[in-house]
Amino acid sequence: YPRKRSPIPAAASAVPKVSAPAPLQTTPPLQADPPVVAGYAMPGHPMQTNIVFREDDVAVVFQPGCLDWPDRCVHCNEPAQGYRVNRTLSWNPWWVLLTFFCSVLVLLIVAMVTRKSVKVAYGLCLKHKKQRHIGIAVSWVGLIGGLILLFAFMDVNETVGAFGCGGGLVAIIVGLFMIRSLRAKKIDDHCAYIKVGRPFLESLPRR
Repeated sequence: YPRKRSPIPAAASAVPKVSAPAPLQTTPPLQADPPVVAGYAMPGHPMQTNIVFREDDVAVVFQPGCLDWPDRCVHCNEPAQGYRVNRTLSWNPWWVLLTFFCSVLVLLIVAMVTRKSVKVAYGLCLKHKKQRHIGIAVSWVGLIGGLILLFAFMDVNETVGAFGCGGGLVAIIVGLFMIRSLRAKKIDDHCAYIKVGRPFLESLPRR
């Protein structure tokens, strides 16, 4: 006869349950700062307020201004080698000139009230740096020389005095034209829209 097997106790037949290991707590990766190239925010990241960027045919800076322009010439985009020109650009709406027909005093008052300004510090290459210095010298020579000829020869020869005054005025205009590197196209409470050289403009990131 076959032998009967004795039943295995339930306690002995139970397989001990092994608890699953607790999940490892991983530290979330740190978010890197937005990539910045030469002080400019890259596309897809929040725009910084201390940069110069491009919009259509003008360079745009946020108010109250930007004193950290790229180290390149605003005319030709050549290296500026750390040279900076600090300026305050001003702008008035075009219709302010119409107040001249009222009176000069009204023109001055309206111009002072509607005037907008922005501070900039831009770079110039060696070539345009020399051009700026020459323009400053030409303006001063025109002013001083014109005044000397005007007062020295006005009583002796009015033609010479008028010629000196006119020549000095022309020299001043030419010198100012040589000095000017930037021109404010528009300035509002938030941004300043500035005309710069085409090579420099094409190197700026778009807004």
